[in-house]
Amino acid sequence: MKASSQTVGYDSLTNFLGDKPHPYIGEVLYLKGKPAFQRNEGYENFVIDYKIDKLKKDNVYQCCDYYNAKYDALHGHSFKVTAVLPHPKAVSKPYPYASLFFLQLQDVVNNQTCYYEYDTKLASKFPFTVVGYYEKIKNNSIGNNYVFKNAEVRKLTGKNPQPGELWKCTDMIIENEENKIAMKFANGAGISFTVPYDEVAGTYNAAEAFTETAAAGYKQRFGNENWNALLYNQLKNGMSEEMCRVAWGEPNRTNNLSDGTEQWVYETRYLYFKGGKLTRVQ
Repeated sequence: MKASSQTVGYDSLTNFLGDKPHPYIGEVLYLKGKPAFQRNEGYENFVIDYKIDKLKKDNVYQCCDYYNAKYDALHGHSFKVTAVLPHPKAVSKPYPYASLFFLQLQDVVNNQTCYYEYDTKLASKFPFTVVGYYEKIKNNSIGNNYVFKNAEVRKLTGKNPQPGELWKCTDMIIENEENKIAMKFANGAGISFTVPYDEVAGTYNAAEAFTETAAAGYKQRFGNENWNALLYNQLKNGMSEEMCRVAWGEPNRTNNLSDGTEQWVYETRYLYFKGGKLTRVQ
């Protein structure tokens, strides 16, 4: 089975490429760490030969913690992507294998070749930071001012912030514990904190911060009263769908009810809309 001949370059705008992984070719991936309580599980989906079952222990790269690669053997390694290969079973069994690929990797530490089974549907399971992505967002973030949601600042500093207070990004790092991208911020009073980039960007949940430019745009569109409420994650009837997304992020799913109401389902809460306006919070 041959690697794709696609040569579309990586634009460094996204860490996880979903169902279009071929631009990873030529990029360097940095393997992220795990919380202490997960380290004994090792790293899953690393194999020596992508044509052999990944559950065969003698095919696990840097075997083994359970049936996975040893955590201590791979933690902190970088890998260069040399090819992207379709799953060997993708033709004979499109479901579920059509959504799986193998990234052919060169381990930068020891120059060995291995393969990582890449699932196009599971962004949260992707264990790498693309070095080019990290460098780009670092260059684009340092020196910029951000407005944080009030609860986030209170959690990080123990102080009640002023609504709309500006925090300057002073640095971006890969923190030591879990090797995740983190951003450092400080305000004019010299108070500083460090926060995971995914929380700022809203990678998995609602964004906890906005660039000064984006915040000014929201404030102008929504009005000062609504904007300040959203910084506290507070919703009220009549708010638009966009306002609710800013406060709570994208819903897990939506349902169209028989009375013409649209229901947004979050983990433990529900929102109801008619004509694009919020009518009830449950």
